Amino acid sequence: KQYERAAKILISIEGFGYPKAIYTLGCLYEFGIGVPKTDRSRAIECYDAAKRGNAEFGSFTDISSLYRRKILQMVNS
Repeated sequence: KQYERAAKILISIEGFGYPKAIYTLGCLYEFGIGVPKTDRSRAIECYDAAKRGNAEFGSFTDISSLYRRKILQMVNS
């Protein structure tokens, strides 16, 4: 349960474009685990980036992330 360490690693490799890693980072931001504070806008950005993916690594979408994304948008409105 080294969430801060995990968050630092995921932030450092975010630029490589691994969709599952970006998605996981979004989860940490959504719940404020391992990151300085909860950042729902950043979580949405991560979920969108993971869903978009890229040619090299594909994309990643968790079924629940689509639902959670909608809730986050409503909360941020």
